[in-house]
Formats: sequence, structure tokens, C-alpha cells
Amino acid sequence: MSLSDTKLRSIHGKPYSGPTELTDGDALSVRITPMGTITFQYRYRWNGKPVRLTVGRYPSTTLKDARVIVGSMRELYMKGVNPKNYFARNDGELTLKECLDHWWDKYVKGLKPNTQTLYKSVVYNTMYTEFKDMPVASVPISQWVKFFDKHEKKNSKKARVLLLQLRSVINWCISRQLIPSCELTKLSVKAVGKKPDVGNRVLTYNELAKIWIALENSKITSSNKVLHQLLLLWGARLSDRENYLEKLLATIKPVSRQEAIDVCKWVLDNELLNDLGERTNSIILNLVGECG
Repeated sequence: MSLSDTKLRSIHGKPYSGPTELTDGDALSVRITPMGTITFQYRYRWNGKPVRLTVGRYPSTTLKDARVIVGSMRELYMKGVNPKNYFARNDGELTLKECLDHWWDKYVKGLKPNTQTLYKSVVYNTMYTEFKDMPVASVPISQWVKFFDKHEKKNSKKARVLLLQLRSVINWCISRQLIPSCELTKLSVKAVGKKPDVGNRVLTYNELAKIWIALENSKITSSNKVLHQLLLLWGARLSDRENYLEKLLATIKPVSRQEAIDVCKWVLDNELLNDLGERTNSIILNLVGECG
């Protein structure tokens, strides 16, 4: 008879006097102590000898987890590979914890304090104890999906942010050849959680003024300064800026002969400005002066 989560919950952590072993299927079974401790095991024969391989302990490993793991072990067995290799770790293969440590020491420590705090709260503290003693390159995608399913139930928005940031960690490790690959990269961001809501808050006049003053006092190039100031005024509405620019060019007098020449050349080379009919004529006349 197959096991059920209801059955396991009724046994876990309570005095138990029933059979010491209950079977599920596909060679999965549980060993139960008199104190109600439940351990999942996979039974198979290797080189003619019976082997019992511990899969995990309930409830940190769920019945569903155990069935998935045993399924992967059976695949190894059918390929002629000892299922013990499912948990094996070769020298040089990093666990998730070790990947996080490398990423933190070599990359995050060089970031701003606020960014470090964000990474620590979202990624580091959440993932540091996951998939212990297992090479991160060997964690199957089914286990990643299960992990994020659990976090989706708690907070779907945070689950997606966690995936995005964890993918950054993994890609950083892969790019530095610390690990060969990771199944996590196959998990689409759209498949986990949902996007954070777009807020409708806008900057107050006082906040805009502070940014404007900071730009004026900064050492950035004039072109970048003007670009940021235009974005503060009009956002990304190009048509508004273009119409405003046309009006300025037709009214504001150049401060020098060279400026008039430079702006005139720019207008004539600009397809958006040199084909405006009377508007273009007004711009040119403003730059070179009215003919007597």
C-alpha cells in the first residue's frame, strides 16, 4: 500500500509501536523509530548485494520530494550508475553555500552598503542553508521548482526577485568557471511568482529641486547634465521635447557667431528639423539674422 502524507503526519514525532518499515513503491520505503522519527530510504541491489540508501528525513524531505529523488536514482540505476552517486560530490564541485561565499567575498563586498544589505536579506540569508552537501551543478530542476513553489506561497513577488538575484549569483559563478553549469538557469523568470506592482508615486517639487541642484553642482559633462534635466522635466516624451526645442531654436538668439554656425549646421543635418517648412525657415533666420 502506498504511503500518504496524512499517514506520515500521524506518525511523526509521536510514540510508535507499528512496523519499523513501510513501503511506498519503486523501492522507496520509510524506516520509523519508536519515537516517531521517519527516514526515507531507497532499496536496491548492487553487485549482487542489497543496499539501503538514505534519501532524507521527514518532514524536511517531503514524501513528494522523496519520490522525485528516488525517481532520479532509478534513472541512474537503469544507466548502470550506482545511485549513491546522486549525493556524491567530486573535488572542486561547489555547493550552493560555497557559491554564495565566493560571490559575496569576490563581488558583493565591493558594492555599496545598501546593496550589500539587500543581497544579504533577499539571497544570502534565504539560500545559505539550502541543498546542503550537494553540488549546485547536480541539483535537478525539479528541486529548484519545488523550492520556489514554497516561496511563492509565502510571497509571490519576493519569489520572483529571489529567482532573479539567485540567477545572477549562478551566472557569476559560471562566468568565472567556478561551476560548469546549473539547472536553475533553465527556469524561466516568468514561471515563478509575479512582477512587483508598478507604483504611481511621483517626485515632489522639493525632491525635484534637490536633484536639480545636485546636477548643477555635479562634475558630470554638460551634455549628460542637460539630458538628465530634460528627463526631469519631460520624462521620455520625445515629441514634447522636440516641439519645445523647435520653439527655442526659433526664438533664442545665439551668443556668438560660432554658436550660430554650429547650431545651423546641426539643424541642416537633422532630418527632423530641416523639413519643417516655415518652422525651419524661422530657425535659420533666428540663427543668421533677418536680411535687410
